[in-house]
Amino acid sequence: MPIGKLYYTVSFDRDIAVTDYTSEIEARINYNATSEGAKYVILMFFAAVGYVISDVCADSITCELAQREPLDKRGKTQSCIYTVRTAVVIICEIIVGLCFNGEEYGGDFDFSLSFPS
Repeated sequence: MPIGKLYYTVSFDRDIAVTDYTSEIEARINYNATSEGAKYVILMFFAAVGYVISDVCADSITCELAQREPLDKRGKTQSCIYTVRTAVVIICEIIVGLCFNGEEYGGDFDFSLSFPS
């Protein structure tokens, strides 16, 4: 699926106030970018819904397993699973925050991953 042109085709244009736009800058702006992004929004919506459904299923299985543990060890598996999951989520958020904060996304870093990567 091809990715459409960016809204700002020249990254420096995003730092210019709208009142200071020249006709040359307005010609470079892709005003159709907002309508081209709907397919990605829908796909990401379904990905998020799928994640929530699988997360709820995993939590219910974890609760069921915790009830089958002996009383003296009850909850250890559950707390271990939640600790690992939280640590992985934090690592992923750090990666996204650092790797998708380049000039391409309006950030300040001179390196970034591209969306198709």
